Amino acid sequence: MVWEFYAWRRDLVSRCNPNQAHYLLAQIQSEGHSLTIVTQNVDGLHQKAGSQNVIELHGSLWKLKCTRCSKKWTSTEVPFTDLPPACPACGGLARPDVVWFGEALDPQILERSYKAVREANTLLVIGTSALVYPAAGLPQLAKDTQTSIVEINPQETPVSYLADIIYRKTATEGVRLWWRRWQEQN
Repeated sequence: MVWEFYAWRRDLVSRCNPNQAHYLLAQIQSEGHSLTIVTQNVDGLHQKAGSQNVIELHGSLWKLKCTRCSKKWTSTEVPFTDLPPACPACGGLARPDVVWFGEALDPQILERSYKAVREANTLLVIGTSALVYPAAGLPQLAKDTQTSIVEINPQETPVSYLADIIYRKTATEGVRLWWRRWQEQN
């Protein structure tokens, strides 16, 4: 049942396209600006838009890991030839390399995200409910390290009070406005 659900999700996501905010962030990177994307999404749309430096806190639908030997690999196969998929190394049962409820985040990935925030000049908080920890704690870490915080969200969130600049816009509109402002100031 689990693999039927994930196969269905992968099929749906495989037909999705990045929005203009995804593409603009990828363009900013391609122009040589230092930009690390830390995302809770497991859809791979940042990479599909062309972004390179993406930290996927909750994993990816497009990565699998073996429950026997722990090998990890990428698979874009939709639909799967065999369900459930097997590990190419040992034949063990594969599972999606995503964080399920009750599971801890990978400590190395979490530390990479903390490091990215600590070293950032600006933290863009885009389209999040800011309710899921530890990701929801990243804006406080940014504030503690004197990093400027820009919130882009149509709705107020529990971290809105930390933001230096707020755009009550969609991700596409907000990123576009922020980037225009950044370019004018730099």
